[in-house]
Amino acid sequence: DLREPEQIEAVVAKVESENPEFAALITNGATSPVGIPFEHLEIDFIREIYEINVFGNLTLMKSCLNLLKNNNARMIHVSSLFGKTAGAMMLAYASTKHACEAFMMVLRRELKTES
Repeated sequence: DLREPEQIEAVVAKVESENPEFAALITNGATSPVGIPFEHLEIDFIREIYEINVFGNLTLMKSCLNLLKNNNARMIHVSSLFGKTAGAMMLAYASTKHACEAFMMVLRRELKTES
């Protein structure tokens, strides 16, 4: 559950102990509520979507950072077409996917290693 840092830490610890030759982290955690007009969205509901789609994925990536670096592993984030575009009644989902696109652009530059 990407909303639970303790669960993320437990999974990462298990991976570290069982997979010493870690090759890649692939993230795709998301929830996708669509079809709700903005005027009917509760702010707490939007926060929950961000907690999963943005902060949950960031927490997982951050928790795996040493494992990734120590193994010269790859990080792959599966996003969505809605990280590049958006339509009506997609505010919560599309805005989180735009955020994911932005953080991956930053991480690509910050974590780039010389080959």
